Amino acid sequence: MEISSIIDTQLASLLGSGAVATLRYAQLFQILPISLFGVSVAAVALPELSRDVTRENKELLRRRVGEGIRQVAYFVLPSAFAFAVLGPQLVGTLFQTGAFDANDTALVGGVLAAYSLAIPAQAQIKLLATGHYALGDTRTPVWIAAIAVVVSATSAFLLMQELGPAGIALGAAAGAYVNVGLNAQRLSSKLGRLMHSTDVRDLSVSAAGCALAAAATIGVIHWIDAAAIWVQAVCGLLAMGFVYGGATLALGHPDARRMMRTLKK
Repeated sequence: MEISSIIDTQLASLLGSGAVATLRYAQLFQILPISLFGVSVAAVALPELSRDVTRENKELLRRRVGEGIRQVAYFVLPSAFAFAVLGPQLVGTLFQTGAFDANDTALVGGVLAAYSLAIPAQAQIKLLATGHYALGDTRTPVWIAAIAVVVSATSAFLLMQELGPAGIALGAAAGAYVNVGLNAQRLSSKLGRLMHSTDVRDLSVSAAGCALAAAATIGVIHWIDAAAIWVQAVCGLLAMGFVYGGATLALGHPDARRMMRTLKK
């Protein structure tokens, strides 16, 4: 991901210094959920996955990878949806002052919305690569990452001609989905199907909860559109969190139930 970010920045330089700044502001938001959830889940999972391989229990390894995918998705998906629907409010709350005006807020918010499409895939890459490492395969994630970088850079270069910095963000999304798709396919060939019906159902619950939460958030923002931008950001995040948490809990998502049990302790 670091290489892709560098390439994105170099491509943005072709559009002018303003595009580079716009991209960097958006990337500050983009990296947060990936670092908090994707990288942390992968770091915690590696010792367990390695032990499963040592025990020669590939079914347990497959199950742990599937659970990791579900957990990452549960926390990252709402972040991506929040960036998509609350991008200008979040950007404006943190950066809109002095020379950074409302036009800059709208521009960075649009690029952040484009980056939000990449976040669900980018957050899963580290976990899937960790599955390969646990099996002693260090080559597969490398050649897949190389292919993804080429796809990302090519797509970004083509899209930025019409869409500017947002096109670069969309190119990053294309590369991320190629990366995660190839990693999942190769890991499945070694372990079998990574996600069974219950895992797919849980992913569907997360997606449905995000859709409901996003709709509620848009409604709240429309209702208080005359309020200060920081008020819109806070109220929007609260609406997103409460609706997503409530919906996934009502639909029986295991991670929502786990969080509820933790809060009750």
